[in-house]
Amino acid sequence: MSRNWKAAPMVFVDIPACPRCQDVDPIIVKTDRPGDGSKSRRCVCRSCSGIFLVVFEPPIPVTGKFEDLTRKIHDMETDQ
Repeated sequence: MSRNWKAAPMVFVDIPACPRCQDVDPIIVKTDRPGDGSKSRRCVCRSCSGIFLVVFEPPIPVTGKFEDLTRKIHDMETDQ
C-alpha cells in the first residue's frame, strides 16, 4: 500500500503523538537527517494507522551564564 507523505500533517511537540487519536507510541518508518541539525521521522500510528511526520529541530545554542541573563532581564525591567 502506497502512502501519501506529502499530505501527512507535521507535528511540532516535545512528545510525538498521533494527530488523529493522540496515541504516543508510533511506529517509526523512516528517519531523515537533512544536514541542518534537524531530524524528521515518518510515523504510522499503532492504534489508528494514521500517518504523520515528526520534525525534531536542533537545540538552540545557549551562550553566557544564567546570572548574566538574569541581570539583563532585571535591567530591562528597571528601564521601563
